[in-house]
Amino acid sequence: MKKILFTFLCLQFLIVLSHAQTNTLDTISITKKMLGADFDFKGKNISLTKLEDLYKPYQDANDEMFMVKRNNNPALLLTLLGAALIGYSAYKFLMGDNQQWYFAGGGALMIGGTIPLYIGARNHSINAARIYNYEIRHLPKAKP
Repeated sequence: MKKILFTFLCLQFLIVLSHAQTNTLDTISITKKMLGADFDFKGKNISLTKLEDLYKPYQDANDEMFMVKRNNNPALLLTLLGAALIGYSAYKFLMGDNQQWYFAGGGALMIGGTIPLYIGARNHSINAARIYNYEIRHLPKAKP
C-alpha cells in the first residue's frame, strides 16, 4: 500500500512540475478572468496605462495595446450610458411615476452589447503581454 501511495505522489509531483511555468522578473504574468485579465510585473499588479508605457519600445505589443484601447474606450462609454438609463428608470420607479421600462431595457441592451468589446480587449491585452514576454526572452533589447 505504501508503494502505491508513494508512486501516486511521485506521479502527481511530476505532473505539477510539467505544468509549472518559469517566470523571470522581467516578464508579465497573466491571470485570465471573465471579462478582463490581471497582469503582474515584478510581483506587483499593473494597470493598462502602465502596460502601455512598458510596451512602447516594442512595436507589435504596442499595436496590440492600441487595439485594447480601441475596444475598451467605447465599451466603457456604453456601459456608463446603459447604467445611467437603468438608474433613471429605477429613480422614476422609486418616485412613483410611470414605469419607464424601455429605458431600463435599452440600458441593459447597451451593457449586454459591450460584452464582446470587453472580451476582445481582454484577448488583445493578453496577446500584448505574451508578445512582450516573447520579445524580452528571445530578442535583443529594444532601444527606446
